[in-house]
Amino acid sequence: MIWATAGVTMGARGLNGGDRMGTEIYRDGAVLVVVGPLDARCVCEVRSAVYDLLAAYPEGIHVDLTDVPWVDSAALNMLAMAAHHAEVEQRHLRLRGCSKALRRTLYRTRLRALFELEGGTAAG
Repeated sequence: MIWATAGVTMGARGLNGGDRMGTEIYRDGAVLVVVGPLDARCVCEVRSAVYDLLAAYPEGIHVDLTDVPWVDSAALNMLAMAAHHAEVEQRHLRLRGCSKALRRTLYRTRLRALFELEGGTAAG
């Protein structure tokens, strides 16, 4: 399935054309892969994709943030709400590949307790 919105392309890699800074979001089984900045421009699309995956995979899902250079407050709020939704539905929401900066932010904002973290990146 491919979705497209202003500044955000969802589907296979490369659909953004490569010349503009956008965010790509695609599924790989129970993994939602985000490539590019996770910010207010793509929060609605990412939230919809996360909720769809949580409904489809009762054992839980992964959100791969390995190729996300930064996350803004709107996206942090969306991730926190999605984690709460997953907990209510008795599912797991795991964050994969968080940068050091994102990990620090999760700890400082006390949002770390909401997520299972896997791996990480050296950058950040």
